[in-house]
Order: sequence, then structure tokens, then C-alpha cells
Amino acid sequence: MGRSNESLLKAKREKQDEFYTLYEDVENEMQHYDFNGKTIYCPCDDFRWSNFVKYFRRNFNELGLKRLIATNYDIGEGAFVYMCDANGEYAFRVDGKGDYRDYNALRDEADIIVTNPPFSKWRDFFKWARVKDCLVVGPITALHYNEVYPLLLTTNLKLGYKGHRERIGFYHIDTDGNSVFKPAIWFTTLEVEHKDKFIPTEAYSPEKYPYYDGTDIIEVKPYNKLPKDYYGKMGVCDTFFFYYPYLDYEVLERRGDLKLNGKAVYERLIIRRIKK
Repeated sequence: MGRSNESLLKAKREKQDEFYTLYEDVENEMQHYDFNGKTIYCPCDDFRWSNFVKYFRRNFNELGLKRLIATNYDIGEGAFVYMCDANGEYAFRVDGKGDYRDYNALRDEADIIVTNPPFSKWRDFFKWARVKDCLVVGPITALHYNEVYPLLLTTNLKLGYKGHRERIGFYHIDTDGNSVFKPAIWFTTLEVEHKDKFIPTEAYSPEKYPYYDGTDIIEVKPYNKLPKDYYGKMGVCDTFFFYYPYLDYEVLERRGDLKLNGKAVYERLIIRRIKK
């Protein structure tokens, strides 16, 4: 559950940024990465209840961690720095509000930043965090962010293991006090392989894959229905990035002006299969 600086607290109050990261979602994602010998920093996490901290603390030896660090923003219960290493664990209260940007030294000490930051301030946090390797939760809309899209194209940033088939997300409390599910995606600079090696098996036909109005681009929906025998331009949804690093396709551009049978469609990635 992400908590951070004063502006993030304001965002929490005004835009309901309080997310509850389920332990099972943390565990299901973390098990697909190599943390051996690494220092992990969770900069938006109160060590007293964060499920990120709980997971890494429980599995510290099994994962072969060097050190675990966590900091939190003070919402009335104190701002703390938490440390855990082979010699034990300790925490101490710090002056100030616990603004993550005050902890650049801790960030620079870390090998990997792992957390679920408030979504309305996600861009700012991502810029701060990506100077290191990171594994962070983000909104699905982040796929369209200018800070994210170019990195996905170069595969310097990838989508995490979970989410390409499973429904993942996090919970926040709405103004009526209800727990509301918010869909989300893992973003990472770490190496990750998906359990499903997608191989196109569908045969192309004009009836199955119509052109967008006035274009030479065919509609492919869902993206796992890519035709095996077509090498022209295709439009797919942005969740194609779950498989992009592992497929022989190139992304040509993004289009938000496409129509199909006169009806506007949501923004598409325009891709083309690479001939070998």
C-alpha cells in the first residue's frame, strides 16, 4: 500500500489513492524474479503493515537478500526508516514527513525498488525510482504515458509476470467507506519470462480480420488471435506489451484516430510481424 510525501497525502485525500496491496498478489509476482544478494527498498511502505515488507521479511533468507529497507510518509502515526539484514532488523522514527524524495541516499544504496505508489502521482514517482532497477505497480493507463511507452518499445521496461491472463489489482477505500477493486499492472526493469510462450496459430482471412476504415491496417482483437500468415500492419490493444519482448514483431506507432465500420476504437498499437 503506497504512502509518500505531502503531495501524495493530498492526492490520497482528494483522489482516493489509498491502495491495499494483497499479500498473495505480492507473493505471486515476487517469486518470478532473482533477488539473491540484492538490497530491496520499499519507499512507500510502513514496515508495520506493508505486505511488501512482510513478504521480504518472511522470505529474507530464502531469497538471499542482502538488505531490506522501507520508509513511509507520516499520516499521523510517525515516519520511520526500517532496516533488515543478516544481523537483524530495526526501525527508527525520523523527523519530518517521510517524503520519499528526501531518501535519495537510500534509493542509491538499493539495487531494486519495489512498491505500489499512489497512482495519481505515479509519473513523478516513476521518474524518481527508475534510476535504479524497479518492480512497481502502476495503473493500466500508464501504458500510454510518455515516460513509459518509449521504454516499453526498447524493452528496457517490461510488464510483469502476472496480469496477462490473471485479473490483478488493488483495493482502495471510496468516499462511502467501501473497498473498491482497481485494476493494475506490474512494471519492471528486471528480467521476466511469461509462463505462456505465445505462438500465433490463427489463419488470416478478410472476414475474420477487417481493415480499419480507410486504412491498410487490420483489426486484431484480442491480441492473442494474431494471424500466423499475415505480415502487413495490424492494430492491437496495448496489453500486447505483455508478450512484445518475446515475439518477432515490431511496433510501428500508436494510433488513436482509428474507426471500424464508422465507430471509433480505443487507441491501438500498430504492429507488423518481422520476416525471418
